[in-house]
Amino acid sequence: TPEPKYIYSNCLLWDNIEDCLPFMSKGDFCKKYNLDDTDIFLYLPSQCGDATRGSAKKAYIKAATQSNTIVKLHPKEDFRLAAGRYDNKFSYELCGIDVTVLDPIDTHWAYKYADLAMSNQSSVSIEAMLYDLPFLYIPPPRFPWCNIFFQSSFQVSLGEFDDFIKNKEYKNKIENLKQFRDIILSDSNKKAVDLLTEQIKDLLV
Repeated sequence: TPEPKYIYSNCLLWDNIEDCLPFMSKGDFCKKYNLDDTDIFLYLPSQCGDATRGSAKKAYIKAATQSNTIVKLHPKEDFRLAAGRYDNKFSYELCGIDVTVLDPIDTHWAYKYADLAMSNQSSVSIEAMLYDLPFLYIPPPRFPWCNIFFQSSFQVSLGEFDDFIKNKEYKNKIENLKQFRDIILSDSNKKAVDLLTEQIKDLLV
């Protein structure tokens, strides 16, 4: 039990809320990104230098070229940080593929309407979990804190990927997600803004 309790709060950036956003229906989302009404896949590559070589590049090409897939670029790539190191090319260009890229402002709707999120190496599986969005690592690499992220995701090798998608194994339930949310959040039953408001009131009493 943390003491004093006001030190700990949920992450404001992780709140699954949409009342502050212009509403976008699933139909409008699909129309904007030229997706059909079958299962929607979301690929989230790591930062450019890591996503465009070795097994990460193979996973990028394999997953991002699936039909009905949209790519959410790494924030560093969206902001073009260090783009000069890569001849000002985007990660998908360096991988030699043509993809549909998500506008960052639509991230909430992508997490809400996608049926599966995928990556080779990313901590974003925690964000996906807060939306009850299944997450897949392909192939699961070893990276710092990876065992934490693997608790809330599927993992397959490149060779197993096609069967995983074909058999819709991402529809299988991952156990204990509620318990895992309770580990990474101070209170998984409250919005961060509400929890923070309570904490501020306690300080003022």
